[in-house]
Amino acid sequence: MLVWLSLQAQDITHLEYFIDLDPGIGQATDVAITPNTLIDESFTVPMTTLENGIHVIGLRVMKENGTWGQTYARVFLKQTSQNIPLPSIVAAEYFFDVDPGFGEGIAVPLPNPAANLDIQFVADLNNIPNGPHILFVRSQDENGRWSFIYHELIDVAVGIETHSFSDEIQISPNPVDHILTVHLSKTGQTPFGYRLINSEGKMVKKGDSVQSGYLTIDITELPSGTYFLKLESDNQLAIKKLIISH
Repeated sequence: MLVWLSLQAQDITHLEYFIDLDPGIGQATDVAITPNTLIDESFTVPMTTLENGIHVIGLRVMKENGTWGQTYARVFLKQTSQNIPLPSIVAAEYFFDVDPGFGEGIAVPLPNPAANLDIQFVADLNNIPNGPHILFVRSQDENGRWSFIYHELIDVAVGIETHSFSDEIQISPNPVDHILTVHLSKTGQTPFGYRLINSEGKMVKKGDSVQSGYLTIDITELPSGTYFLKLESDNQLAIKKLIISH
């Protein structure tokens, strides 16, 4: 597989990648690069020992000060020249913020089953409060296997009236390794609750009746990846995207 990427930062000195399982920062496969503030690189990833099917490639770079950037992950399909037919997609569903379970999301109308589908659908926002939310979409093939989940931060401007206070929230550091600090600047004395949601829509941490000001969240035991921090207080709603990188 040929990989191409273009990145810009203070001098980038190292580039590494892994397939499917992250061995840890600095432990993945190294790619030789010329240090520069802007790198425009292509390299070949050996595929001979990789099984056919869907895989994930992760890439990250290290800057001259020794800090690593966030991990960029992309899904790809390995298929040999035997022309093995792909299974047909027979179902698709979407949900907001937290995964209700496989097959429990809102069904997306599909045309006749096919291996490749290009569809558009209108998401039902009638019962969704105004403000920021996470939209998740996934599909199921004829063998009953579910796809990787696509996710996107959206801002709902219709539906149940509420107030977004995302601009009043600051999180640090981001990316985070051990302890995440959340600062709230203008929420008064109203307690709030939070939910930490992973990139698959699974809630991995929560807290209720947290006093305003700031809080700390220990994420040491959580795997590296993309997460969303959702905070709610009365009719206020905020979502922040963060990267956990160990």
